[in-house]
Amino acid sequence: MKPILVRHGIRQKRTRPGWIHDYKVLTYRQFGPSAVHVDTEKYQAGANPIWNHLKVNPEQSRSMLVEYYGVVNAFPGCDKADAVAHSNGCNVTIGGIQLAAEQGQKFGTVILIGGAIHSDIEKSGVLQLVESGAVEKFIAYVSPDDRVIRRLEDIPYFYGSLGSKGFHHKGKLLTHHPRIKNRFFRGFRHSEYFTPENISNTTNKINSDIGLIQ
Repeated sequence: MKPILVRHGIRQKRTRPGWIHDYKVLTYRQFGPSAVHVDTEKYQAGANPIWNHLKVNPEQSRSMLVEYYGVVNAFPGCDKADAVAHSNGCNVTIGGIQLAAEQGQKFGTVILIGGAIHSDIEKSGVLQLVESGAVEKFIAYVSPDDRVIRRLEDIPYFYGSLGSKGFHHKGKLLTHHPRIKNRFFRGFRHSEYFTPENISNTTNKINSDIGLIQ
């Protein structure tokens, strides 16, 4: 059994929070609930970055930790949980994983799509999670054409531009780290990964990256 925790971004029309349902349906259709458990939870976040940073995201990170233990208890002996997130959901996911790591828990592959976290792996906490062994692998799905988050790194402490810049370290694009990878999607806007014409391919790419598809 492979558990996957999934988080959407801010619930606006352009960010299509319904993609988590689409991903769940397509994954169960292909592999069945005996092989994989997809755990999703919808939440409300808005355009105020301070409110999201101080109130919404921490609450959702704690909720994600509760979900994580619910999965672990429901499926004893299951594989390490993987995680998939989009936009603001990447902030929630990083926070949830950090809480789990403080309790000695470990994750497999974490996929950050159009991530609104800082592109620098030290500032985002990604490097620490990998080096501590809390996360096996991070993969960022990146599009330089993602204009929604392109300048978010100009807002100190709240958001970042990972989804348009890719993982960086010491000012340079990360290209050779064995456990922190960039995957570029040319021409994609912020939520184009989840459009009706792309959702199937995106689902297959996710499931390949987390090892469901060999």
